[in-house]
Amino acid sequence: MNLYLIVETKDSMEGLFKALPESYTLKTYNEAGKDVDYISHNFNSPYYVDRDNNVFAMLANVENDKKLETIFDPVFSIPRGIPVDASSVYLRLVEQFYGNVFKASYYYLRELKLIKNSGYWDLTYEDKKYSEIGYRLLNLITNLELLETEKNICHNCVRICFFFN
Repeated sequence: MNLYLIVETKDSMEGLFKALPESYTLKTYNEAGKDVDYISHNFNSPYYVDRDNNVFAMLANVENDKKLETIFDPVFSIPRGIPVDASSVYLRLVEQFYGNVFKASYYYLRELKLIKNSGYWDLTYEDKKYSEIGYRLLNLITNLELLETEKNICHNCVRICFFFN
């Protein structure tokens, strides 16, 4: 299973969410003599989360063999679907995987920040703190906070949109 994640920020002038260019790559392949564009991971992005079942479990209770607690209570971690105001890049990415999109959801930075102060990262599994097990997710949240600070964006105006396939 793979995680596809796009970081979106709200444009203060237009009021619309737009995909952060650093969070994806636009590629082209040739199909029957015709160039076709598609959206892919940006493996060099500070927002890229490598294939990590612990992150999958924490974000959306997917691939959760260890029965880790999700970052929010079970009711909240039920997939929210695709945001009604999703960016065109995210919608195009979903379209690329039509029929193969699983647990589409999103979280705003303000929601992700709540878990940093909730004691969640101090929970343990087999003598390891969640901060060690889910360090990639914790790094993503930290990088989103840096984005918020560096670009002076409100925490209600930064979100991650994701799905699994």
